[in-house]
Amino acid sequence: AVIFLSGFVASAQNPLRVEKLPDLKPGDTREYADRLMTVPCRQWTTIETNKDGYLVSQCKDLRLYSTADTFNAVKIIRADGTVLVEFKPFSPSVSFPMYVGKQWSGRYTGIVNNGNGRWFADFVANGNLRWEGDKRCEVKSVERLRVAGVLTDAFRIECSEDWKVNFFIQGKAHSTSWYAPGIGLVKGVHSDNRWDYVLTNYRNQQR
Repeated sequence: AVIFLSGFVASAQNPLRVEKLPDLKPGDTREYADRLMTVPCRQWTTIETNKDGYLVSQCKDLRLYSTADTFNAVKIIRADGTVLVEFKPFSPSVSFPMYVGKQWSGRYTGIVNNGNGRWFADFVANGNLRWEGDKRCEVKSVERLRVAGVLTDAFRIECSEDWKVNFFIQGKAHSTSWYAPGIGLVKGVHSDNRWDYVLTNYRNQQR
């Protein structure tokens, strides 16, 4: 038997493979245990599915912009325009099609601000934490984990990263994330734990 759901295919002859992002609709919600991308706001609702190439979600007075075709994070901003987190052009965390053994990489510039005038700072430059990242990822396996109380299969993605603030301050980071077909990224564990997240609930509108 072959199962089709939101762009993924699985069968005895064809292992789990995701061709594209789930077809998110306005009103779809994702709720996280504590925070998302260092920002302590839990429930995010899709409000635009393709606005100038972005998928837009909202939590209180915050908006999350992601790439419309991959849902890779671009930025979180307040209603007054304050940028809390930004990746230029985006954080290369997901790539399609997705299957075990898939590899990809990408470079980006990251900026983080906690939104109240106090900047996250291990190393501060020009009033903000700004770094250059070079990220490499691979889908290592398919694992079964519990998502919103239900057991589901998910791809385990391992990423390593070289970062630098300038020529003198640089280092390495590692992250593991899980992508569940039909849902999206459901869990992330990072060597810098302020980037950790866990999806606790989600709701998709009737398709």
